[in-house]
Amino acid sequence: MTNNGIITIFIVFGMTILAYFGLATIIDEAGMINEPANNTLIAKPILSSGEQDLQTDAAEPSVSREESVVVEGESTQNTSESENIPTETEIVLADTVTIDKFNTTLPLITSQTSDSSKLYALLDQGVVLFPQSAGFGMEGQTVIMGHSAPANWPNIKHDTAFSRINELVAGDRINIVYKGVKYDYSVTRMQIISKGSNLSGAPAADSSLVLVTCWPPGRDAQRIAVEAIPAEIQ
Repeated sequence: MTNNGIITIFIVFGMTILAYFGLATIIDEAGMINEPANNTLIAKPILSSGEQDLQTDAAEPSVSREESVVVEGESTQNTSESENIPTETEIVLADTVTIDKFNTTLPLITSQTSDSSKLYALLDQGVVLFPQSAGFGMEGQTVIMGHSAPANWPNIKHDTAFSRINELVAGDRINIVYKGVKYDYSVTRMQIISKGSNLSGAPAADSSLVLVTCWPPGRDAQRIAVEAIPAEIQ
């Protein structure tokens, strides 16, 4: 064997010994870990102390400051919404006129003018509280006007609101809701009067309600007026 061959054998032998005894140390220093269960070597990156801190922080889930604000805001909003839900006594009822006999409820419109053309236009929205009337429950007459129409007329724009008030008799009930307050009236009488006229005779009470519409229904010839008084004073 030549000298070169002997040298080569010693070099190979030395590298084998080095690999056997020093491999673990070299791997640890290079940032490798040894898994003894299957003798598989898995690479692990070398991290500085700052990078290790960042990695630890990333491993722990957290809510950012902005996310915390959103969550707290949602919680506060839900709480305030539940607190702002009106109770049954706080709900403001719509202004209406209900005639029990006909099982009919009509929108009650408050007019700010006595101009006939504007009043007529408001009648398309419901029945209209005449602006110069006494207040509900107050001394005087509270006058409510409404459209009437012939039989079989389509119910368009409240055209038939008061078409059947001629069928009301003494004791029939008319219920009013106005500005959240309920008023209960009982019919006392009915009269056919001329346009622009008032009910003849003294009213049955100091405070009364009067429903007025054209008569015959749909014709601007006369007026039919139904008077009612507060039910509790009967």
